[in-house]
Amino acid sequence: MSHSAWLWGWRRCLLFFSVSAGLTFVLEALSLATDLATPYYYTAVLGPRFLGVPVIIPLGWFTMLYLSHVVVNLMVDGHPRCERRGHGRTVFLALLTALVMSSWDLTLDPYMVQIVKAWVWLQPGGFLGIPFANYVSWLELTFIICLCYRVAQGGLPEAGPTEPSRALVALPVILYGLIGLSGCFVGLAGGLAVLPPFTMGIAALGALGRLLQQSEGGEA
Repeated sequence: MSHSAWLWGWRRCLLFFSVSAGLTFVLEALSLATDLATPYYYTAVLGPRFLGVPVIIPLGWFTMLYLSHVVVNLMVDGHPRCERRGHGRTVFLALLTALVMSSWDLTLDPYMVQIVKAWVWLQPGGFLGIPFANYVSWLELTFIICLCYRVAQGGLPEAGPTEPSRALVALPVILYGLIGLSGCFVGLAGGLAVLPPFTMGIAALGALGRLLQQSEGGEA
């Protein structure tokens, strides 16, 4: 959170945290209490729960969404902050962030269900026991959160350093890439463990490539 505050300023940092963690908790709680999604429940593995939702879940969503948001901004604009406006552009960036974020779930969900036993699907699906609707829900939720933030941030003044340190800007991208690389070691069957390094790795390399391009352009 301190990194986002340094990069964006505290106002946008708190806005992003409120939108990402707040909407995640509300929609998770609704999903658990109603039939909005394929029935599931969390076990006690992830610690304290409120309304059935482990406290760590909204925090985890905030963290991964922040990493994904910066990755997408760098891929598209070569800068960690996308300030250019436009309705179509905003929708495109929100959708791209949803795809970059959701690629993480390709091994996260099977690993957390099969090995960690953090949650249970009452109607297991065809992807290693995970319902396909789960991935649709990830895309929908992430898209809604990203769209809300990108629209709302336009009402706040620009903040953060004009020319942020490229080393510090690269940190979210590197962390995102390392999380994808860690998929190689989760021990899932069927070669699934090699999938995230490719899906997440492409996005991370694209973002780092744009960052290096900007750096070389600045030195020329």
